[in-house]
Amino acid sequence: MLRLFFSALSFLFLSVAAFSQPYDHIITGDYVRKHFALAKGEEVKFEEFKKKTYPTATVVWGVPEKGDALRLKAGVAPSGSKLLVVFAEVGAEKDFERVRATYKDGSPVTGIGRKAVMSEKWKQLSVLLNSKLIVHIHLDHPGTTDLKTKLIAIARDIQAAIK
Repeated sequence: MLRLFFSALSFLFLSVAAFSQPYDHIITGDYVRKHFALAKGEEVKFEEFKKKTYPTATVVWGVPEKGDALRLKAGVAPSGSKLLVVFAEVGAEKDFERVRATYKDGSPVTGIGRKAVMSEKWKQLSVLLNSKLIVHIHLDHPGTTDLKTKLIAIARDIQAAIK
């Protein structure tokens, strides 16, 4: 009986692992170098892909500063422009309603994914790309003149990369 339980548990784990898709190759320092015009003296100062609550990609760029090394040593990203993407695998499409409810200033966005909502205040776009994947894209970059358009372009790049 115990052997049967562990076999079923192993099957369940392998099934979930098979469903999960690696996202670590999508948002990287190379992505930022390709899609953002880094000003003279700017460089990618930090890039990380880590499973926090959900798989999360973070890239920070800007002019290197003295305090960058200390911040990194303390486990904090350095200051600068920031692109953060969270890949939230969910149980069902209805889970997107919880996302929508968290945005007090959320406005619907059409033309990307099944559903999308944008928060100017949070500088974030959340997109239901398929029935089981919500992507949250946060961009804090002073050089961005049209935040909504830029976030939608990033969402389209992510959507193309996971097909």
